[in-house]
Amino acid sequence: MSYLEHFHFDKEPFPTHYFNYIYENKKQFKIINEISDSIRFNSGIYTVIGADGIGKTFILKQIQKNLSNNDLVIFISATEKTDILKVISEQLSLQSKKGNVDDVFQLISKFHKKGQNIILIIDDMQELDKSQIRNLVSLMEVIEYLKVIASGNKQLKKILKNKNFSVLKEKKVKSYKLSHFSFVSAMGYINSISVDALSLSQYRKVIGFIPRAVISFISNRNTSNINFITSEVIKDAYQNKQDKVKLKNIYNVAKKNFDIVMENIYFKFQKIFLFILILLSIYYCFKLFNDRQYLIQKIEVEKSIDEQEKNFEKFY
Repeated sequence: MSYLEHFHFDKEPFPTHYFNYIYENKKQFKIINEISDSIRFNSGIYTVIGADGIGKTFILKQIQKNLSNNDLVIFISATEKTDILKVISEQLSLQSKKGNVDDVFQLISKFHKKGQNIILIIDDMQELDKSQIRNLVSLMEVIEYLKVIASGNKQLKKILKNKNFSVLKEKKVKSYKLSHFSFVSAMGYINSISVDALSLSQYRKVIGFIPRAVISFISNRNTSNINFITSEVIKDAYQNKQDKVKLKNIYNVAKKNFDIVMENIYFKFQKIFLFILILLSIYYCFKLFNDRQYLIQKIEVEKSIDEQEKNFEKFY
């Protein structure tokens, strides 16, 4: 019997190798719809920026599905070894050859003359070598009607601000920023992702409120981390022949994956420490201001008393 059968799962609820589920995140679907509608009429580059495991690839794949019927869409999963011109040449001519900017321009022109939109989707654009980013810049300079959708992490922001790639900034249509789940949303995600895998009442018996809260805390509310940690926790519960997840299962998984968990907790406590530091700074600034006002008032009162005593002495 597998752990899926043990907990009555119809399929793996927390896949760590792909993401095709986004929990109650209207922003993702808003981005998908906005870009899918806007890009047909606007040339230039759209960017989707966020941390790893937050759903950027999901968004790009959905946009690709929306556009592929009527437009020419080229999807590139970027790595350090990716050759943009070669990938475009291969996808357009169905031949394994490396072209230059002029060759790619000629290929794309053929499809553009047929009335098709030419859309280049680049996932993890920050992974591209600088020479490949320069090739992309050259393409956007030569092909004015080229439409680009790119995703990436914080490094992509630096690329867009780089003066050597100023064309990207000039041709930017719109940029979207994605953030992680809130603490409560992460718990909701853990509770809801398995709706397709088994009945909700059964699932609540598998992972209770407190374990969900702990997983939410140590995962840094990152989709990739949540899936990995929760999947491992359920497997650990199965190996210990338990009917539901307990805190000791989370402890076992955290101990085995110390680096991941400690990194998340470290950043959390770092934020908490900074927040406390800011509060203390505000408190002491306020206290210093009050003490100063009190001293000023005290000095004024003492001066007033001295003057009154002097006047009294003069009078008598």
